[in-house]
Amino acid sequence: MGKIYPNKPPLGSQINWGHPLSKGIVGCWLMNEGGGLKTKDLIKNNNGALTGATWSSSLRGNSINCDTAQYVDFGNPSIFSGLTQLSVTFTFQINALANNRILSKWGGSNTKQCLLVALTDTDEIFWVVGSGEGQYQQWKTSTANLVVGKPYTITCTYLAPLIRSVYINGVSYALTSVVNNNVNSLPIGTTNLQYGKETDETAAGVNSKVINLMFHNRVLSPSEIQSLYVSPYQFISRPSSRVYSIGGGTAALTGTVTTATEADIVTGGKTIILTLTGDTWVATVGEDNAITDALIAGLDSAQSEANGWDAVVKTGLAYTDIVRTSDTVVTITLPAFATYDITATETITATIPASALTGAAQIVASPTFNVTAVSSGVVPLRCLMGVGI
Repeated sequence: MGKIYPNKPPLGSQINWGHPLSKGIVGCWLMNEGGGLKTKDLIKNNNGALTGATWSSSLRGNSINCDTAQYVDFGNPSIFSGLTQLSVTFTFQINALANNRILSKWGGSNTKQCLLVALTDTDEIFWVVGSGEGQYQQWKTSTANLVVGKPYTITCTYLAPLIRSVYINGVSYALTSVVNNNVNSLPIGTTNLQYGKETDETAAGVNSKVINLMFHNRVLSPSEIQSLYVSPYQFISRPSSRVYSIGGGTAALTGTVTTATEADIVTGGKTIILTLTGDTWVATVGEDNAITDALIAGLDSAQSEANGWDAVVKTGLAYTDIVRTSDTVVTITLPAFATYDITATETITATIPASALTGAAQIVASPTFNVTAVSSGVVPLRCLMGVGI
């Protein structure tokens, strides 16, 4: 099988969009934070919220520990809607074997059924996909011989209208059909994606540590699955130890956001201006593409406020808010965010992904900026605009 290269990339790492395994990736959680109440999605800001779960170590680095009543909630991402192909890959370390949910976007009614991975009492992996209309495919592996305390990488694939495969540590396992209805495409559904406990049906989760998670909107080949098991982070670009690119490029962060308060973010209109020296922006920054998604994802708060920058601003920015005004300048104009509400000052860092730059090396803009909190919580937008209550 070869040597495993499990070392996690550090914080600030980004997707290398030129790598073959980046093709079709629509969700990626490295779970390398090691603390806080969230785990960051490198693709579309579908950050995972730890609900009772805690950070822990594992044989493969930082992980999130979930007992049977705890879970990580990734919200209801749109990445699955209408898919006719899917690969889900995750690494986990089992604390106790039991018939429980591992990963689910599922519920008790037809419209809530999208996908489900579970473990049986007899040590089999269940892989289920649903149409959202009461039709679903359910298959299970032969006995997996999973051992408590050891990490395993699971890859499950689906190609409409049938489930295709389940791999454990790069090895394909024989599948037995349990329910066999054609599923022509996946729905967005009305339930959240969750690792661990599944809350709609209050189904217990497997007592385990989740180490990483990723989704591709295509069926990975057997060689790609094997490669991901051996080197799971090969498509990740680690940040430079310096704040400029290999070619000497730097980025200056200016704009009216640098003096912003919580009330200013609620009102909107503040600007973030990113000016390059020694590098240039690629032509498609600001368009509807993965490059712009990565640029938005790089605007990261050092705090984990429930209604703060990462939860409200990053998820609410539109492509039209980002304008490439010249080869060296990008201007981001913040719309109004009425639900922005912080309890303490947030510090924001702008990490410009390599994919957005012609020099193809990540740059961390300087300086960072703070958004200061106001004591009264959410500021009514009508008051800020001078309209009476």
